[in-house]
Amino acid sequence: MEYFLITLSTVCVAGQFVFNKFYQKHVVKNTDALLWMPILTGGIAVVLFLCLNKFTLTYGSFSFIIASAEALVLTLCMLCSIFVVKFGSVAVFTVFIMLGGMLLPFVYGLLFLQEKLSIAKAIGMLILILSLFLSVKPEQKAVKKEKPSAVFYFLCLAVFVLNGGVSIFSKVHQINAAAVPTLDYMIWLYLMQFAISLVCFGAYRLFFKRKAKAAASEELTLQNDSEIHTDKITDAKKQILLAFCICCGYVLFSGCGYLLQLNAAKELDASLLYPFITGGSVLFSTISALVIFKEKLGLWTWISLILTLLGTILFIF
Repeated sequence: MEYFLITLSTVCVAGQFVFNKFYQKHVVKNTDALLWMPILTGGIAVVLFLCLNKFTLTYGSFSFIIASAEALVLTLCMLCSIFVVKFGSVAVFTVFIMLGGMLLPFVYGLLFLQEKLSIAKAIGMLILILSLFLSVKPEQKAVKKEKPSAVFYFLCLAVFVLNGGVSIFSKVHQINAAAVPTLDYMIWLYLMQFAISLVCFGAYRLFFKRKAKAAASEELTLQNDSEIHTDKITDAKKQILLAFCICCGYVLFSGCGYLLQLNAAKELDASLLYPFITGGSVLFSTISALVIFKEKLGLWTWISLILTLLGTILFIF
């Protein structure tokens, strides 16, 4: 049953990937739109899980601290992901995110939770690492070779640690006797994500206030024509509605996936759970890109996909 639940969780991650892709494609026009996504998803998730929890919320000091820490590293990871496009390959950056979310909890489970390392797990881990690097090979050939900056390497190292920290925090919470129920923890987590993301958005707007003022003054010159102004307001309302609907779909899949993952974390080893989720997420996300977005898969991508499937299966043994 646990394997079924985490497999279902990885399917939800693929759904999350689809709605994230929709948001990037149909809503994102500037950095403001990107920064609004964690704010919207955090707020929607709080309302959703409060409803599921019958509008009750249990407080526990331990859970509140862990939820705050996890929300902080999630937000920092998101900010790194937003700005990395200026400094290097997003595909390479994504490999570091996946490796951190897989390797760090794997090592944490072995060192601090006395989990057993089987030969199958070790081979599966090596295969998953190889498949992740092979997945970026086509892009590395296609993109003109430029030496990445020191900032890019720093961002890669940061998300490696941050994404691994997210997985470790969730495991630490779920196995602690002082933890509040899972639904309550998720409410605290999304509530803190909403608050931290809102602060980050405010800080960003404050830091770039000169650009914002310049854009505002330019917009005022266009408002002399009332018809143009009315059309812009109508378009803005449509964009807000579209963004809200996409974020609702994103929360539905990501929230369900994370709920299943947290429940599985109570029973399954960290050295099994998170590599399995990473491999399954890559697999189902690639399939969804192929089916829904009609993305073409090259030879190296197919090889990477087959290795990912093989490596993920090995973690069962």
